[in-house]
Amino acid sequence: MQGVLEFIIKIGFIVSIMLLSGSINNRIKNRTLNSIVQGIVFGIVVIVDMSVPFVVMRSESSFDVREVLINISGIFYGPLGGGITSLVAFVFRAYRHTNGTIPALVDIVLTYIFTVIAYKKIEGKKISPRDIFILSFLTNFVSIIAILINSHNRNVDSIPLYIAIMIIYPIATVISAELIKTINLKNQLMKELIDSEEKLQSQNKQLQGTVLEIRNKEYLLKKSEEMFKNIFLNSSDASFVLDKAVIIQANRESLYLLNYDNKKELIGKSVLDFFYDNQKEEFLQILEEVLNEKDIKKCELLMKDKNNIDIDVEVTISKVNFSNKDFAYMSFRDIRLRKSKEEELVKKSQVDILTGVYNRVYLNEYVINLKPEQYPIGIIVADLNGLKLINDFFGHSRGDTALADTASVLAKMTPENGFVVRMGGDEFTVIFNNTSKEEIKSFVENTLNEFKNKKVFYGELSVSMGAAISYNENEYIVKTMNLADKEMYEIKILESQKFKERFLEIIYNISLDNNRFKKTYKNCIEECCRKLAYAIDLDETTMENLMLLTKYYDVGDIYLESKSFEVSAFENTYNLTKQISKTMDISLAILYFMENWNGSGKYRIKGEDIPLISRILRIVNDYYYELDIAHNDNRILSDTDENDVAVEKLQRKKAEFYDPYLLDIFMNLEKDSE
Repeated sequence: MQGVLEFIIKIGFIVSIMLLSGSINNRIKNRTLNSIVQGIVFGIVVIVDMSVPFVVMRSESSFDVREVLINISGIFYGPLGGGITSLVAFVFRAYRHTNGTIPALVDIVLTYIFTVIAYKKIEGKKISPRDIFILSFLTNFVSIIAILINSHNRNVDSIPLYIAIMIIYPIATVISAELIKTINLKNQLMKELIDSEEKLQSQNKQLQGTVLEIRNKEYLLKKSEEMFKNIFLNSSDASFVLDKAVIIQANRESLYLLNYDNKKELIGKSVLDFFYDNQKEEFLQILEEVLNEKDIKKCELLMKDKNNIDIDVEVTISKVNFSNKDFAYMSFRDIRLRKSKEEELVKKSQVDILTGVYNRVYLNEYVINLKPEQYPIGIIVADLNGLKLINDFFGHSRGDTALADTASVLAKMTPENGFVVRMGGDEFTVIFNNTSKEEIKSFVENTLNEFKNKKVFYGELSVSMGAAISYNENEYIVKTMNLADKEMYEIKILESQKFKERFLEIIYNISLDNNRFKKTYKNCIEECCRKLAYAIDLDETTMENLMLLTKYYDVGDIYLESKSFEVSAFENTYNLTKQISKTMDISLAILYFMENWNGSGKYRIKGEDIPLISRILRIVNDYYYELDIAHNDNRILSDTDENDVAVEKLQRKKAEFYDPYLLDIFMNLEKDSE
């Protein structure tokens, strides 16, 4: 009875182990780790089982279930799980070293080998109870043989038990295997069920999210349509909604801009009706690009309102979608004011501020946009003579006036088929379209006469002009300009010289007219210089130069009221006189007129390096200057001799400012005159 109970307990122990194995198998997902853990668990069970074996009655033979455990761990958890269980069993059995150890160890090894062979054979296939029974029967048969090797176990009374064990252990193995398969199947079904539930929950959540997203999109789409409608109707820009090119909606501003009374007049019309023929194709192309490429396009076009009045507009076209259909949203604003300002700015950029005629920017645009029907083209280059002299002697404001006067005459004489351009500085160009040689010749002659008749503060306007004609587009326009410029320059060389001579006389006369005492003053200086020249026996040529010097030396500042001089005034006079043949020889004498005998003047010229006529004039001029001061002072101190004061001041500066030799002669002449 005790043996039966032990056997039943053994069977229950095996069932418990199978349940534990199934539970572990459900928790560990990694296959290799699961095999290792299962092998260790089965190894521990083997140790427990071998420590408390089942003892056969009367034979004192002991039995355990290690073959069953090795079979189960090897079949279900592979060579790794079975190998760990077998290794534990082998080591523990060797450690105990009880009776029949060697056969038992051989039995353990053979059991593992049989298990591995069986695992390889059925790998990837469904494990049948028959295969497990055969494996278990074979391993238990080997185990019984290992037991019977020991003569102590050869008991006739134990043979029925051995036979029973050979049958019962395989059955127990099969039951254990089925139990594990059932547990694993249950776990797998539970896992699939849980996974399926999780998947359904995930899908349900995703479905709820999709539904919510659709509802949000519908809400946003509705709001977007409402917002678009609100913006469209209340936009400050005129707007259309177009189905292709047909107007299906129009806002209030579009009615105002296009002079319509209500929407019904616009809806159903083609938007192309508001454009000129040459722009319809361009608009349709832009519209097609917007609808196909989902892009926003901007352009500037010319529309016409109900009364065919032109309206410059800036057009913006974008694509909108309503009820899954694409439409074009067209907004347009009136830019006539902006265009007008732009044109005004362009015009200002193309007009010379000083003279009011066109500038080089306009001329460049003209040349770029030349058309064959504009030929023949006449080009007249006009250059104001003596602008620098006017600036130097009268100031830049008077020079600007001379330029404005020149432009005024040219503009006045230019017919409708021409225009005037200020090229810069003193140069102007007049362009004629569809002209002829006769027209150009007549223009030049009449304009030069007009300049001669134009009276200005310094006499007359002097302008040099050259002309050339380009007959067709094959003749490079710039080359024609160069020909006209060359002709003008050749004329200017002659005209400029004549103008400078006239200009010198003009400013001389102006200088006398501006100061009522100056003519008398200059007569005194001229007479005194002549006396000093005779005293030193000056030759005739030098005498003539001295007289020219006394005439022109102080015209540099024509508004000079006093008789003190600025060096810059002599520089201006020098620059003019050196360009005129009759005064060329006295130009340096004018420039060095104020140089000091000791070299302390501006140009550091000293002694006899200063021209003789400059030294003569310097003494005489300073004498009369000091005499004039003394005369003014004598109004207060009436007992002072004016001549003595002037002479004393010159004597005081003798070594510094004046040629001592000339000054001594001058002093003697003054004493003799007294």
